[in-house]
Amino acid sequence: MAAGNSDKIRRINEILKEHTKDYLFPADVKVLSTRLFTVYGDIKPNIKQFAHAGTHMTERMVCLEGTIPVNYKGARYNIPITIWLPKQFPKVPPIPRVTPTAAMSIKPSKYVDNGGTVFLPYLHEWSRGSSDLCDLVQTMSVVFSEEPPVFSKPAQTQPHMVMPATQPGYFQPQQYQSGPPGSYPYPPAPGPASRPPHYPPNQGMPVPYGAMPQPGYPPAPATHPPYPSSAVVGPPTYPPAPAPAPTPASGGYPPYGGRDDERVRRDSLISAVHQKVRQQMEMLKQSSETELNELRATHQKLRSGNEELKAVMGRIQQQQTEMDSNISLLQKKNGEIEQAVVSLKAQRECFSVDQAIVTTAPLYEQILSLYSRQCAIEDSLYYLGEGLRKKVVTLEEFLLNVRELSTEQYRVRALLQKACRKAGLF
Repeated sequence: MAAGNSDKIRRINEILKEHTKDYLFPADVKVLSTRLFTVYGDIKPNIKQFAHAGTHMTERMVCLEGTIPVNYKGARYNIPITIWLPKQFPKVPPIPRVTPTAAMSIKPSKYVDNGGTVFLPYLHEWSRGSSDLCDLVQTMSVVFSEEPPVFSKPAQTQPHMVMPATQPGYFQPQQYQSGPPGSYPYPPAPGPASRPPHYPPNQGMPVPYGAMPQPGYPPAPATHPPYPSSAVVGPPTYPPAPAPAPTPASGGYPPYGGRDDERVRRDSLISAVHQKVRQQMEMLKQSSETELNELRATHQKLRSGNEELKAVMGRIQQQQTEMDSNISLLQKKNGEIEQAVVSLKAQRECFSVDQAIVTTAPLYEQILSLYSRQCAIEDSLYYLGEGLRKKVVTLEEFLLNVRELSTEQYRVRALLQKACRKAGLF
C-alpha cells in the first residue's frame, strides 16, 4: 500500500509539475489528492480530456479515477467514479462523475444525471480550506448506498437464471430453500410445476458495479416462464407476461416507471443547469472582481494624481502671486532710483563727497575714517611697488616710504579693531 501511494504521489507531482501554469493552487491539489489516496487505495491520478456537458468544448484536466466502496442490502460493491479537478480547484468544487463499464447503465436520480455527473449539496457548499475530497467520496458512498447509480444492462437473448454464489460484486439470486433466509436479495426461480414469483421489471433492478465486470445471468431452463416486460419506454427486452401480485418477501427494487423517469430526468436537468449556472456565475464573479480591483487601483492612482496636480497648481499660484508682488516692488524701487538719479544730477555742482555718507554715531564715523585710511595705505604701498618696478623711484626712497606707511598701517589696524570691538561688530 505504501509503495502504491508513493507511485500515486509521484504521478500527481509529475502532472502538476507539467501543468503548473494551468492550476492556480497546485499545492492544495497535491495535499487533498494525497489524503484521498491514503484513505481510498483504488483511486489513482491521471490527466485526460474533459468534455463540458452540453457543449463541444474540451480541455485537459487532472482527474482521480477508481472505485469507491458502497454497502447495499448487507453486501459491499465497488462503484467506478472519476473526480475531475478544475483549474481553479479547490477554490471551485470538483466535478465527480459515475463512469460505468460497457455492461452497466446509469440510473438517473436526483443525485446523478443521465451523463453520470453527480450533484450533491456538499458540492454546492464547497469551500476552500474546510471542504475535502475524502469527505466528498464518503458522502457519495453514503448516497449511493441508499440509491445505487448504476444497474446491469438486460440480456438480449438470455433470460435470467441462478448464478453460483461465488461471483462477487453483483446481486445473486438465491436457490429456493438452499440457505438461510435473507442471504440474497432475490428469491430463486420456481420449478416447472410451480407458479413463478413476481419479479419487478428488469430495468428497475439497479445492480451496482462489482470488483470485476461480469456478464448477465446464465440461461435458464427451457421450462422457466418468461419475466415481465420492462417498464422503460421502448422495445421490451423480454416477452410480456401476466404479472402476478407482488411478493413482499421478494426483496427486489421498485419498478423503474416512465413517470418516475420523467421526474428524475427533470430533477437531474435542473441540478445540472443549476451547477452550470453556478460555475458560470463563479467565473463571471472572478472576472468581475479582477476588473473591479483593476478599476479601483486605477481610480486610486487617478485620485492620487489629482491631489498631486492640485498641490502643484497651488504652489504655482502662490509663486505667481509672490512674483507679481516682487515685480511691483521692483518697479517701485526702480522708480525711486530713477528719481534719485535725476535729483543727484540736478545737485551735481553743490554736491560734497564728504557728505555722501553720514553715520548715525561718532564711533561709526571713526570706524569709517580708519577703514578709509587703511585702504589708502594699501593703495600707496601698491603704487610704490609699481614705481620701483618701473624704476620711477629709487630703492632708498621705496624702503623709506614703505617703512613709514607700514608703521601707520599697523597703528590704523589696531585702532580699527579696537573700535569695531567697542561697537560690537565682532
